[in-house]
Amino acid sequence: MQAAGTFIYTDLIPESWHRSQCLRRHLAALGALATVLLGGVLLLGLYYSQQAASVSRRLARVSDLTQELSNLRIRNDALDGQIESVRTALAGLESCSRGPAWGRLLAWLAAAAPESVLLTAVSTAQTNPGAPRAAVGQSPAQAGDGEPTRAPTPTGVMNIEGVAVDQKALNRFLESLKAGRTFASVTLLSAGRRTVEGREGLGFTLACAW
Repeated sequence: MQAAGTFIYTDLIPESWHRSQCLRRHLAALGALATVLLGGVLLLGLYYSQQAASVSRRLARVSDLTQELSNLRIRNDALDGQIESVRTALAGLESCSRGPAWGRLLAWLAAAAPESVLLTAVSTAQTNPGAPRAAVGQSPAQAGDGEPTRAPTPTGVMNIEGVAVDQKALNRFLESLKAGRTFASVTLLSAGRRTVEGREGLGFTLACAW
């Protein structure tokens, strides 16, 4: 007994159906390819976004380092200013140490100024840092005339400001300073009429090198 079977004759299927099936297979392949391409694009986008975030972080770090470097430069400039101030102060102290004995010098200035001359200000400045250290001024008994001795090499200058009654009083004060052995030179920088404590006189400024 022969089993019953179903026979399909392909020549009975329309050609349009074959075309539609082929088109469907092509569309499915294109869809799969598009899916793969889209996934690749998404992966590339994710990768480049991560790289961009990394670059942004590095740029932010560079900006922070630049700011820190700027702050360090500001601190360095401030330290340079402080070091320069310390050097200036040390130079002033060294200048003072090179000069004569200050207590005896001021006492001698007061004695050298006549009653007709009023001293209002005394200041010092260093002029020759490379000069050898000057000897400390002698006492009045050692000097023999009540004046401290002068340093062998001028190392600084003392600016003396004051007011004299008249030109003659100022001249006597200048002669007294020049006659002594305390200063290497005495120079009159300026002179003019001034009023001090309600009294008019001849104001002057002297530069005395030691």
